[in-house]
Amino acid sequence: MRSLGLSFLILAAGCVGDIDLPGRSGSVSPFDPTHETDPNNPTDPTDPTHPTDPTNPTPPPPPDKCAGIAVAAAPTALRRLSVEQQRNAYRDVLNDQTANPDLAPIAGPVITEGEVEKLNLAAHALVARKGHQSYLKCSITGALNSTCAEQFIADFGRAVFRRALTTAEVQQIKAESYDAVRTNAKITPSATFQECIDATAEIILQSPDFLYLYEQGVSDSSLPVGVRRLTGSERAARLSFLLWNSTPDTTLLTAAEAGQLDTADGVKAQATRLLMDGRARKAVRSVINGWLELDGNSHQASLEAAPKDKTRFPFDTPALRAAMREELLSLYERAFFDLNGSFKALMTTNKAYVNKSLGSLYGVTAGLPASDSTSAWVDLDVSQRAGLFTRAGFLALYAPQTMQSPIRRGVFLYRNALGLQLAPPPPDVDNTPLKPAANALSVRQQVEARTAPISCQGCHARINALGFTLENYDAMGRYQTEEKGTLDGVAYTAPVNSTATLVATDINGETHGAVELSTKLSNSGQAHDAMVKVWFARANDRATVANDACNLQRLSQRFRQTDDMRDLLVSLVSSDSSSSSRSRHEQPPLSPPLPARLRRHRHRAARSRVHAEQGLRPGRAEQALSGVLRARRHAHQPHRQRLRLRRLHQRQQ
Repeated sequence: MRSLGLSFLILAAGCVGDIDLPGRSGSVSPFDPTHETDPNNPTDPTDPTHPTDPTNPTPPPPPDKCAGIAVAAAPTALRRLSVEQQRNAYRDVLNDQTANPDLAPIAGPVITEGEVEKLNLAAHALVARKGHQSYLKCSITGALNSTCAEQFIADFGRAVFRRALTTAEVQQIKAESYDAVRTNAKITPSATFQECIDATAEIILQSPDFLYLYEQGVSDSSLPVGVRRLTGSERAARLSFLLWNSTPDTTLLTAAEAGQLDTADGVKAQATRLLMDGRARKAVRSVINGWLELDGNSHQASLEAAPKDKTRFPFDTPALRAAMREELLSLYERAFFDLNGSFKALMTTNKAYVNKSLGSLYGVTAGLPASDSTSAWVDLDVSQRAGLFTRAGFLALYAPQTMQSPIRRGVFLYRNALGLQLAPPPPDVDNTPLKPAANALSVRQQVEARTAPISCQGCHARINALGFTLENYDAMGRYQTEEKGTLDGVAYTAPVNSTATLVATDINGETHGAVELSTKLSNSGQAHDAMVKVWFARANDRATVANDACNLQRLSQRFRQTDDMRDLLVSLVSSDSSSSSRSRHEQPPLSPPLPARLRRHRHRAARSRVHAEQGLRPGRAEQALSGVLRARRHAHQPHRQRLRLRRLHQRQQ
């Protein structure tokens, strides 16, 4: 477990550097179409198309930098499926929701030898569950059947690869797996039809065409130079992995092949269908999980592992931590699916999904579950709780062991909730734990004293105020009106002050506590824009870049009007820019393949386009043979005994 201690109370104390401020031309990228000029000087002297007219004190509005830009696609990279996406896809393709393949954590963009070995074992275990046999159009126990095998490869490959296979691909896979096993002299007695099919399925399940998402697109003269139109199958994969976190189903693949995803209306129809499926709820929960960083990051433990002082918080249990996570996920899911996708509802609702321990922490009495094994929706005190950022899970995650952290909470709100930029803290930041003093008893007073120097205020003028509005919640998220501690062995109490003046945001001004902050966030354009970026990054599996600016602007303008996260998602996937990508053909040559020791699986670096394009390569016979022999080793005892008796009989002859 990673110990955080009190040092994170002052995570950004003493930070230097400036922060982008609205209306400061020096801090805004020249590619940012949302940049507004200084309201005290509405003309931009650096813009020759918009000069100052001394006879007209009210100049015309600046030109829309996105006007006339229909498609502003950014380059897309070859992406590996996450472990969760692989598991979901395996379950859906094999129609086996209880399957739980043992996959190695992804170590990076390049697959490792350990991952390859794990994948091989997982594929073998999945084939043993026989889900792939549902794609077979003939009897699995019948005689060798080349025609049936080809049809199996085409049908099963289509489901696994998320696209139709060409005739050449079918023949190549058949030659390197089915035929290789069928004719391999090392397999005695000769492989059965089932063994040939099983080996073929095992290889397909490990193919780079499954493990990687690669968007090559097709040329389209109607698009700007360098931009390619995504194929229907590529759009289907984008859609399904965003909305289901899994592979396309047969209906979506069929729609893609019929050209129904070539229009915005066709994409909207399929997106609406996918959102009505239960898998969409799981995918939406994974987005909020990532946004709040509930699983931790390089400098922060997960919600379940975040250390707390057992003496101060004896009620802290694994059941409480699990309930905290479930409440946050359920809260977002409810707003998205059951409250018309309302972002404002997410920010302001007083509904909470609690078990007994979490409800007790909130002070709930009416409707409180009788135990921790059940949960229910309850109403929280509207004067104490409103929306996502007043919930114990968020508040406990962004706090150290003993007391609240206005800095950590404020940093998250500024960066993640409002989507604004902060300079990193300096390398010599003072991370020593805060300590009460005679003139600074409360946490707020200690933070103010620590960050008072002018060198700190470039960041902390923005950070601290946001965090101070959450001072009514301790390190476990309990509501408090005073803090208790000891100074020189003498007990003391200090009143909580959660009023702060916000700056450098679009919700500036005096704010009285977290409930008022939540109301301001619900109406904040910057908060809406931040949510757009969350979904945009998830859809593209990357951070936003300059080329995305016009796409983000259009999505943000619509989301600010509708306040509907479902509409945001449908608008995102059906936009013209989401159906195209910028070509990478002009990029430098990619790195060579991995060392020869990995040739058995022919996996390449995730950077290699060639690997994804060519898919299955020579050398599959050895892998297929390995799969058959492994299957025979793990067969039931009667089968192994039959083989031994057969070999004994052959030797005696």
